Amino acid sequence: MNKTSESLPLIFLVLLLFSCKKDKLKGDSEILIGKWNWTHTIETYETCNPPTFENTLTPETENANYSIEFFEKGKVAFYENEQEVNSYRVVLHSFDSNPSQNSSYPFGFTIYLDNEYENAFWGFVSQDSLFIREDFPFPDTDCEEFNSYFVRE
Repeated sequence: MNKTSESLPLIFLVLLLFSCKKDKLKGDSEILIGKWNWTHTIETYETCNPPTFENTLTPETENANYSIEFFEKGKVAFYENEQEVNSYRVVLHSFDSNPSQNSSYPFGFTIYLDNEYENAFWGFVSQDSLFIREDFPFPDTDCEEFNSYFVRE
């Protein structure tokens, strides 16, 4: 057996272990594990040219249900009407206790989906409530912001 064929299993193992960064949800971040169902979103528009206006979006107004499921092994899946629309590896950029002195949400976080800065979202979480800013279920636009609220299933 030559040296190249002997080293192939080792190279494969190293690539397998280190090429797909994801963070297991452990310690305080375990609070994210489980399925979260969307209750409503506050849409703020005309943020580029005040005055701003707000609108509340709900499952009834949008005729859709959305949910997010975090898995212990560092995955997250996004659902629309019980159908998975996307799943990603979770990379916790930050997870902090009481980041804004807000007693309703004792933890704040920033997650890079698939370890991509451009595909990040942030929010706050408590034992039974999740607040997410940016992208799901509604992506921000230049002059609109969406703040979405979820409850644990």
